[in-house]
Amino acid sequence: MKADVVIIGGGPAGLYTALNVRNHDVLLVEEHKSIGYPKHCAGIVGEYVAKSVEELSKHIINASYRKIRFLTPMGGVELYFKKPIAYHVERPLLEETLASKVESLGHRVINGVRAKPSSLQCINIGGDCLKFDFLVVAEGANGVFRSFFSEPIKNYLVGLQVVAETRGIQDDTIIIIYDENNPEFFAWITPLDDRKAQLGYGSRKPMEHYLLKLVEKRTGLVVTQILERYGGIIPLNKPLKNPVICERIVFHGDSVPLTKPYTGGGLYYIFKLSPILARFLDNNDLVGYARAFKKEFLVKSIIEHTATSFFRRTRYYLPIPVLESMSRLCILEPRDFDSHYMLVLKLLGVIPVLPLSFLF
Repeated sequence: MKADVVIIGGGPAGLYTALNVRNHDVLLVEEHKSIGYPKHCAGIVGEYVAKSVEELSKHIINASYRKIRFLTPMGGVELYFKKPIAYHVERPLLEETLASKVESLGHRVINGVRAKPSSLQCINIGGDCLKFDFLVVAEGANGVFRSFFSEPIKNYLVGLQVVAETRGIQDDTIIIIYDENNPEFFAWITPLDDRKAQLGYGSRKPMEHYLLKLVEKRTGLVVTQILERYGGIIPLNKPLKNPVICERIVFHGDSVPLTKPYTGGGLYYIFKLSPILARFLDNNDLVGYARAFKKEFLVKSIIEHTATSFFRRTRYYLPIPVLESMSRLCILEPRDFDSHYMLVLKLLGVIPVLPLSFLF
């Protein structure tokens, strides 16, 4: 058995890369029986990803938000934007749409098969050796390929989420809750319509009853019924400096991890880098991709990780009053939702003019 390009993982990272490969045949292997399940991601994206997703199908975006309300131990802050700052992506539909388009190109998608690493030339599928020219590892943060070819991602939080029927929700407002009992991350409420919302938080040991009590206490939101539960890993590890091994194997998505370290969101960098990765695969040039990766992602990520590490050691909600000041100065833009490294640079410019009472 042989394929030009083998992709491990049927999430957005693997599928969007496959969709953009045109000069090679692709075999994508997904361990779960259904593309898009089980659900993991909160599905909140900024303008760049929303536009890219709408090019695939206008039905994948099912909510948008003009307001973000931050609730911190220091008080509340609400930011309002004239146009939507964030959007909700229906993740299973996104992945199902991508898989359909990938197969329409003649690429192959295999579900319900667990691949195992074997060597730099082949992987093991059902006892058979599948040879490849290039291998894209897009299996997620805790996969066996990352552990086999590099080292496991050991530093992570667990994101717990529930979809619930609610009373008292504002359907255009995302709520972010910082709690001193969970200093490393935050909780979130993202409305899906005027009666239903997605509630979640990231922690070392998340508990549903704690999340529901926190939401009710801090917002007054009444949860009447839990409709769905799911979750996933939020990797905290710094990304690989070079995602390419021996010019044949490349890590992609959460296996890098390609995430915004402050929020854990991964779709932005996946949608930015997947077409670039596919172009270099088409040109048989993963060495060139390693250079592009450093230019398009690594330097920015180092800035973001440095800032996030500082906030984790001090107060995770420290940027919020600064964001409010940036909004008043009209230097906060919708694109900053994705470009966190630009936010860091703007923060450095605004902090010197803030009164000390904002920071301590």
